Amino acid sequence: MRSLAIHVILYAAGFGALAKVLPWAAFAPVAIVVSLVHLYLTEWAKRRRYNAAVDEARTSQIEGFPKLPAVGSRAMDELVLESLKELSAELEKKCCQMVEKNIQLLSLKEISATIISSLDESRIVDSVHSFLGRGLGFKEVFVGIFTPDTDRIHIYTLREAFAGESLYLERVVPFQDLEGLMRKVVVTRRSVLINDAGLHPMGDVNGSPLFAESTMSSYLIVPMAKSKLSKECWTKPDCLLKSPSKSAPEKLDEENALCPACGRVPVLGIMGMTDGFKAAAVSQLDLLAVEALAVQISTLLENSQLYNELKRSEGFRDNVINSMMNGLITADTDGIVLLANQAAERLSGYTSEELRGSRIEYLIAGRSGADNSPVERTIREHKNAVQEEAWLIKKDGRKLPILLNTSLLVDEDKRVQGVLGMFLDITRIKRMEQTIRQLDKLAALGRFSSSMAHEIRNPLAGIVAGIEYLKRARAIPANQKDNISFILREVNRIDRLISDILNAVRTGDLVYQPVEMESLIKSSITGIKDLAKKNKVKIILKSPGDTRPVMLDADRITQVMINLLKNAVEASTPGGEVHVEVSFPGEESDVLFDDTENLVIIVVKDDGVGFSEEEKSGIFEPFFTTKDEGTGLGLYVSHSIIEQHGGYILVDSEKGKGSVFTVYLPLEKVEHGESTKVSHTLGR
Repeated sequence: MRSLAIHVILYAAGFGALAKVLPWAAFAPVAIVVSLVHLYLTEWAKRRRYNAAVDEARTSQIEGFPKLPAVGSRAMDELVLESLKELSAELEKKCCQMVEKNIQLLSLKEISATIISSLDESRIVDSVHSFLGRGLGFKEVFVGIFTPDTDRIHIYTLREAFAGESLYLERVVPFQDLEGLMRKVVVTRRSVLINDAGLHPMGDVNGSPLFAESTMSSYLIVPMAKSKLSKECWTKPDCLLKSPSKSAPEKLDEENALCPACGRVPVLGIMGMTDGFKAAAVSQLDLLAVEALAVQISTLLENSQLYNELKRSEGFRDNVINSMMNGLITADTDGIVLLANQAAERLSGYTSEELRGSRIEYLIAGRSGADNSPVERTIREHKNAVQEEAWLIKKDGRKLPILLNTSLLVDEDKRVQGVLGMFLDITRIKRMEQTIRQLDKLAALGRFSSSMAHEIRNPLAGIVAGIEYLKRARAIPANQKDNISFILREVNRIDRLISDILNAVRTGDLVYQPVEMESLIKSSITGIKDLAKKNKVKIILKSPGDTRPVMLDADRITQVMINLLKNAVEASTPGGEVHVEVSFPGEESDVLFDDTENLVIIVVKDDGVGFSEEEKSGIFEPFFTTKDEGTGLGLYVSHSIIEQHGGYILVDSEKGKGSVFTVYLPLEKVEHGESTKVSHTLGR
């Protein structure tokens, strides 16, 4: 309206001025000519602006913009209106596509957030399938992941061909069998987008198409590239990772496919999709979306592989620590236990959860008490303990003798972070030392007893001969005959004691024969059945039913068993029980032996009065007894017999809680001078 008003004013002013100057006959033609010129110039300017707008629209990046022809002024308004309608519809379509892409990006973000919290390869594959299938709407998608160090690719394919129907396959392909453009993508490390699948096939897998009976006409494949720091060969000059993908070789041969520095495939895997069973073809925007996903998946796969390598390293480290025969414990500078291996758990009786967080001084104590813990001393004085004897305090309160080594744990700045303690159970060593001391003592006593027995037997023989002479000479008064008989009985008793002593120290006279242990034990029990009945004690035998023969002197071992059973019955209170157990343990470990495969073990256990520590130290010495009428030679003789057989006898007893005698006998004959091998950790 403003433009029209301006034109009316201009026309009125111009024509008014012409009317004053020109006559009417000249004014009319001039006015007509001026009007026509003005109308032409106005139409020309309008057409020029329209054509400029059309040219700009034609050069725009908006797909589907209508092709506007050059038209006259009459149809121009209608054409502009129609073009604006089409442009509005196209903009609305692009807006919908933009919303769809935003949804896809949000889906990608959500999937990334989901899989970034998981380093599980299968979950990563499922997430990729979910994004490409549900997020982008493609029905045929695949992911191929190379297995580190094997150059094999695991290809996972997913097809959703029909409503509610899915086909999921997993195939393993050696790299040298990879074909077509899948192989080319790996070699060149560049993405491909193919619009004619018939002209450029994707490639077969194990001799069959990746998607059988597919309706695809286009597809794309994207590599998942490794980072520069993912391989140690990055430091080598011929590493393929140093070459940008644009300069990657095009020739498809093994030398170009594998990195010459490390001989491995220089990609983590590939992923792709087709337009099979989908109306829309694969576009450049789809390629950009998949490439963006491939970058994130590559990072996750590398993290997954690094995490798995770390787990394998940690597993190997834990396996080494837990396979150690020695106990290992670490503690911080406050003496709080941080780590303990399985040997430490087994020896202490605690679980790893119970050990962690406990104080080290309550677990390892010095020989002089808990206040002198070598581990605490190492933390306090920064001085390592080397081969130091200490006590391991078990869960049940018992003390286990150990040989301890400690060392400080320091960081890269040489600051003390804690202490490491490694200890060895020396229970067997201590038992062996005690056994050796006992054997030395018994050997000395045996030599002394043998010498004294000979010295005593000589005058006894003279006494007996003199009395017999007096009896034959009838020089003994009648009222002294009873005294003479008493003297002879006592002399004979002394002679029997001397015979026992000589039998105990005599070696080399064993009569070996195959014996069934269960029968021998039953025979021994029968021999003291009356004594057990008199004392109201029940004898219980536990036997595995193993009838394998044992080479031994049956009479001597029966003597040992009767002696042990008799002592157990006499030590038990009325109503008590004596338990006898025979076992052939095989390859199991024992408190004294690492391998008990060639041994038979006999255990005699009572619930009697037991022995004190002082009494236990002299229990196998001659003439030691806690009985009122005992000679003190029963266990001494039994010990000698077991030693002659190459075996061992141990006692475990506590005052007021009964005793346990354990006899170890070899299954085969041991030559004189030999003994059953006792294994302990120092010998390893």
